[in-house]
Amino acid sequence: SANFVITLDVTPPGAAAMIITPNAISGGVFKIKINMYATIGRIINWEIKPTIKSFGDLNTFPKSSSFNPRPKPNIINAKIIGAILVTTSKVLTSKCLDYNFFGNLFRRFFSIYMLSFLTYLKKMLSNKEIVCPNNLLDLAHKKKGVKVAVVNAGKPLPMLSVQDAVNENLIEPIFIGHEVEIQKCAEDIKWDISKYELIHVPVENDTAKIAAKLASDGKVQIIVKGHIHTDVLMKEVLKREYNLLGKTRLSHIWHMTIDKEDKPLIITDGALNVLPNLKTKMHILKNVVNFSNRIGIERPKVSVLSATEEVLESVPSSIEAAEITKLATKENLNADVFGPLAFDNSISKKSAAIKGIKNLVAGEADVLLVPSVETGNALVKMLIYFSGACAAGVVVGGKVPVVITSRSDEAQARLASIAAAVVALD
Repeated sequence: SANFVITLDVTPPGAAAMIITPNAISGGVFKIKINMYATIGRIINWEIKPTIKSFGDLNTFPKSSSFNPRPKPNIINAKIIGAILVTTSKVLTSKCLDYNFFGNLFRRFFSIYMLSFLTYLKKMLSNKEIVCPNNLLDLAHKKKGVKVAVVNAGKPLPMLSVQDAVNENLIEPIFIGHEVEIQKCAEDIKWDISKYELIHVPVENDTAKIAAKLASDGKVQIIVKGHIHTDVLMKEVLKREYNLLGKTRLSHIWHMTIDKEDKPLIITDGALNVLPNLKTKMHILKNVVNFSNRIGIERPKVSVLSATEEVLESVPSSIEAAEITKLATKENLNADVFGPLAFDNSISKKSAAIKGIKNLVAGEADVLLVPSVETGNALVKMLIYFSGACAAGVVVGGKVPVVITSRSDEAQARLASIAAAVVALD
């Protein structure tokens, strides 16, 4: 006999799902909860290959109710909202079961579900234009004409952001990459780059070596990632032969704003350190405190993020957050540091007050120190795509800041990242 279960828990009303469970779980189920607008049915003919016509007893429920199947079908407990629930109370033998039928039926319902979900998600996406914040530009303008290596520059977005930074009188670029591609790209955006140095490197991955060497020799003060993979670039920067490492471990900082005059929210580390241990997190903390001071936050309020505001053995990040809080106090860092704090009570005074959380950071965090790269990366991407935030990203802690924006980032975000790197300079 065939034993398999296909289940989909569906939330958006009007979406579709199905559960097909011939003889799947012994013992069956005693009650199925059916929510409003759900349709329930069962297969009434199991002697032939199931077809649409063999579905019977289909009823749409006008309100939430409970259904006591008789005879009791062998299915799992199910709570469905706005869905079609299909069950069978008989064992279907392999020879009777048309796998293609069920496969096609599943794909049909899954397609409807995904269409409903994507339509719902699309409504959440922001159409807001991303803008570079004035506070970064104003601070960066105090350091003019900084020498910058643009790694594998021959693509439109890197060139546009560099052009914007040059127009703002922030940097003087050295282009590294395929000469023909760089020249063509410059011509496409109508930018005369003849007065800037261009180093012809036909092989993409070799461009990172040239940039690291220029930084090592003191010929550039910032490295800007163009159309090259981050791991390839950072692998070169981290090589000891270039002597680009500082006293603290390298870490990545996101400077997040919505509008031009916004106070920033800083998130670290959402790009470089994947699962940092306690020692690494202390390096990340020191780097972000230093950066915060440079952008005018004299004593930043740092929330050490976790999923809870309580110290729980079952949540390792909460234990580390409490340890970081103690170490920050012990080392007398120029910051108010507290953890663990969840996201809501880090940034919302109302949430912190409701939960009775009282400390200098709760509800007023300038910085979110995240437990892992997944947390930071997801949080930043949600702010970008759901709120239209400008994410200025820069690697700090070394002798030269490194701009490692995503290849899908818009030009304004790239400009903001270059400005953040200029601000981070010693």
